[in-house]
Amino acid sequence: MAAATLTMLRASSAALLLLLLLQCYQCHVEAQGGKCDLNAGSWVKNPSLPKRYTGLSCKSIRSSLNCQKNGRKDTSYLNYEWRSPGCNIKRFDPKAFLALMRNKVFLGVGDSFNPNVQHSIRCQVESAAPTKDVNGAFLKTGLSAQGYVVPQYNATFLTIASSFLVDGTPVGAASSSSPWKVNLDVASKEWTPFLKYSHYVAFAAGHWFTNSGNLRQWFVKKQAQKGMTSAAALTAAYTTMRNYVSSSGYSGMPMVLTYTASHYDSAFAADDTVHECSAAKGPMTSKQMAFAVKKSESTEARNAVVKVFQGNPSFKVLDVTKASLMRPDAHMQQYRAGTSDDDCSHFCVPGVPDTWSDLIFSYMTKSI
Repeated sequence: MAAATLTMLRASSAALLLLLLLQCYQCHVEAQGGKCDLNAGSWVKNPSLPKRYTGLSCKSIRSSLNCQKNGRKDTSYLNYEWRSPGCNIKRFDPKAFLALMRNKVFLGVGDSFNPNVQHSIRCQVESAAPTKDVNGAFLKTGLSAQGYVVPQYNATFLTIASSFLVDGTPVGAASSSSPWKVNLDVASKEWTPFLKYSHYVAFAAGHWFTNSGNLRQWFVKKQAQKGMTSAAALTAAYTTMRNYVSSSGYSGMPMVLTYTASHYDSAFAADDTVHECSAAKGPMTSKQMAFAVKKSESTEARNAVVKVFQGNPSFKVLDVTKASLMRPDAHMQQYRAGTSDDDCSHFCVPGVPDTWSDLIFSYMTKSI
């Protein structure tokens, strides 16, 4: 009798242990599966999405970049939201965002894609509180900057143009298609003096590396780097930026938005199912994406940036490359004033950049 009871107890204990092990394994699987991977997401159509603002209601969008004001009538490109497995992406909440920004400074640094997201943030902020332009002196520091303030919250937002993030000197005209001498190991003074005053900083650059990269003269320690690829130069520049921020004792929250995709025929000429942005009617299909990922410069540029911050939790990488690559329909197209060519690089606001502001807000609230 005692032996039988002991055997039953042992069997029960073994069963309980097995159950606990299975539960632990399931927890592990769920934890692994729950890891946020922004690059694994997709655009989900949702026509019932509440509209945040329009190009007509938001007065702070630069006129030349205001698609709706410049004649874009269709709004179907606004009916999608980005969803990523394991990611708790919060919709931008202007009041909650401003509460975080009270008595603080937000710094946006990079190329011409940086204003895309800054316009998105400002248009949403203005639904909660008035803003006022800053064009000149900044906080009595002797520094000159462009941006805006929200007086009610004493919140400051600055946009710093720094297309390379590192020291660059034009050889002739200062445009993205002109030759430049770029010192990849010297952080640019365009943004470094502002860093110590900021509480949040978002870096977004890359297109001045991939656009006309053959016209760039890359230098490291004053030595010309002949044969260096655009991707290698991009990695070097972001490495310099990372090292500068880390060594400066910066105590704020630095974040990096990865490379945003352009959509021109030349990039996809081998596949007639992928067209220039003006012909796109919605997000890319799976077939189109499979081709685009291989053909587009975006993937290589994205990888060049991401690897700089692997194993470095001090920087938050907001991976927007796939999300932008899937959306040829959301570019400015012919609705950019002042040019006769379609703009298949920058995005309409409102639009895809609102997702980037969602990601920034989600990071600031520590939900991703």
